Amino acid sequence: MRCKCSVIIINYNNGRFLNECISSVNSQTRKADEIIFCDDFSSDNSLEIANRFKNDMKILVQTSNTGPLLNC
Repeated sequence: MRCKCSVIIINYNNGRFLNECISSVNSQTRKADEIIFCDDFSSDNSLEIANRFKNDMKILVQTSNTGPLLNC
């Protein structure tokens, strides 16, 4: 029986790293069964970049900045 592999990407204003991060997840030998992108109310271009991958992952957006623990 194969275990399910989920990847959670928590983000706050890290748009400059997102292409590399998401590409790295997608290029792993063991493919993720799901990718969940959690944005903590970023004010940079993070959501614009994440939306380029919206067919490959679930995108969750906080309505206010909650910090990394609650964002996750």
